[in-house]
Amino acid sequence: MERRVFDASFKRMAIDLSYARGSVKEVADELGIYSGRLSKWRQKDSLTVRSAEGLTEEQREIKRLKEAQLERDGPDADARLRVKKGGEHLLLGRRRIYGFIKEHRNQFPA
Repeated sequence: MERRVFDASFKRMAIDLSYARGSVKEVADELGIYSGRLSKWRQKDSLTVRSAEGLTEEQREIKRLKEAQLERDGPDADARLRVKKGGEHLLLGRRRIYGFIKEHRNQFPA
């Protein structure tokens, strides 16, 4: 089964509709989504509103840009970047890696 991806405008519409009707389950059933997903969207939305109240205009802009980047790149973009940065060490070969571990085992005990 293919994973469904929802854009920000759909999420916003679903959240607003659920608040207007007062029922997460009813709106979720009508839209054909899992009610737990809609509840998470509502929870995240309320946290975003509360956390943005005490921010300066610049901080709000930075937060908005980070959220847009996360939505564009996906949640595992940071993990891909870490692998990209450490990838050169994976190409060294087993003998060199284990040799390094053996040389430094006293310095960095596990």
